Amino acid sequence: IAAGAVAIIGAIALTHKAHQHSDNTHYDDEYKEAEYERGYRDGLYNSSYHNYNNSKEYSTGYGSGVGQRNNNLNHSTGWGGYRPHVNIADLRGARASSGESEMQSRGFRNVDGFKSGTTSYTIWWNGRTGQCVQVATADGRYDSVMDIGQHPNCK
Repeated sequence: IAAGAVAIIGAIALTHKAHQHSDNTHYDDEYKEAEYERGYRDGLYNSSYHNYNNSKEYSTGYGSGVGQRNNNLNHSTGWGGYRPHVNIADLRGARASSGESEMQSRGFRNVDGFKSGTTSYTIWWNGRTGQCVQVATADGRYDSVMDIGQHPNCK
């Protein structure tokens, strides 16, 4: 049994990659490493945040797992089925002027806007697809582009 346990622990260690940690290192403490791994897997596989030990390592691992899941799925728009949809994810990082032109060419119209600190926010509506999108612009570039589902002016 001991040899089997060692083999399992060895297999887990081999499958765990140091790049899963933001600083490319592992914890020296096995308990902390196990908590990080549990959090990483929960985040990666979209499980509920379940930090029952209230550990910083679980929390850090969960964040890393969510980040990796998002990287793995960056091609996905999050929309499924047969509903019409316009992909907007590629506009993140675009210059604001070209981003606005691109939103309009994709069938969106600006329905609201506001500013908070140094970031400007615009709300875009596409009546054909039913998409309601919020764009955050910082330093002249689209910092985030996300479908927010609904807004009072998205109609």
